[in-house]
Amino acid sequence: MSHVIEYLPYSTKTVNESNRLTLQGQIPLLDLELTTNCLHGACIYCDSDIYNSDSELGIEVYKNLIKSTLPHGLKWIYICGLGEPSDYEYFYDFIEFCFQVGIQISFFSHTLNFDNTDLDFLKSKNINMIMKCDSFRPKVFDFLLGKSGSADKILHNLDYLLSNGFIKREGETNLALSIVITKKNISDIPEIVTFCAKNNIFPSVGQLEFAGKAKSIYNDLMVADDDLHDLKAKISGILGYDYFKPMCPSTFHGLHLDAHGNCLVDDSTGLNCSWFLLEEAQYKKLGNIKENNAYSLLERVKQYRSERSKQAVAILENKSDAIIGGCGGCISKICLELKNTMGMDQK
Repeated sequence: MSHVIEYLPYSTKTVNESNRLTLQGQIPLLDLELTTNCLHGACIYCDSDIYNSDSELGIEVYKNLIKSTLPHGLKWIYICGLGEPSDYEYFYDFIEFCFQVGIQISFFSHTLNFDNTDLDFLKSKNINMIMKCDSFRPKVFDFLLGKSGSADKILHNLDYLLSNGFIKREGETNLALSIVITKKNISDIPEIVTFCAKNNIFPSVGQLEFAGKAKSIYNDLMVADDDLHDLKAKISGILGYDYFKPMCPSTFHGLHLDAHGNCLVDDSTGLNCSWFLLEEAQYKKLGNIKENNAYSLLERVKQYRSERSKQAVAILENKSDAIIGGCGGCISKICLELKNTMGMDQK
């Protein structure tokens, strides 16, 4: 196979559109956490180890935010925060509202909360989804999920999506599988990638992050560099092109709001997200959406990023690309994009 499978929210088309709208001074996307709850998941390598559902935003705050940014270029909402999005009290109301106003959504989920009716609902709302799938072997997958019986539920949901026409068969796909590389499942990953290639699903294979719960068991799970190189070669051979982690537009564009409405940027780089560094994120709060409008927060983001731009480039240029990469994309490509968006000298 030689066709590059692109997950629509991370696709070249979406990245280019986000770049164009940002250059026009607009807000092409919002990165929203919705909730810090994860009531049914217990992944042993979870990058979040603190949950606090107090003072999460109500649905009306989000509706007002979306209505205020719609006239200013809003096209996408990305939901991949600390918790499981479907544990947000108003999750289905949120999805319905976005669908009604024409906003596309990408969200990450373990899918344990969903039954067939829920999956049918998501299909009817043209959802783009990244679902967890570390192994097709239930025993291995359950170990990584931290709960017995979870794997069977997730694999059933994947089969249901496949059997009921959820997956787009042409062009950019609306489904990605999140596959975290560990010693426990590395031998299973080529099989998952082959499955993805046959079904127009993007295999979002990523390295383990030294963050959250994973820090205490990192040495037990992390894979040696030689094995990562070997796995990358196998993945590339299956797909027919040099596999790479695509760049997520929410790293650069729009606003990142946590579940309490705080506008966050990475403290060191000023980017909206820094998980591509495969380490614990350190965020700077620039205000709260309950007290500030979206454009005032965006101006603060631009100012902070401008102040940090030289430092950010120095940090990124001093780091090598991860062998396969993590959430957000390749460090070198993100560094180049940062220079472009900040109008910095490319020499």
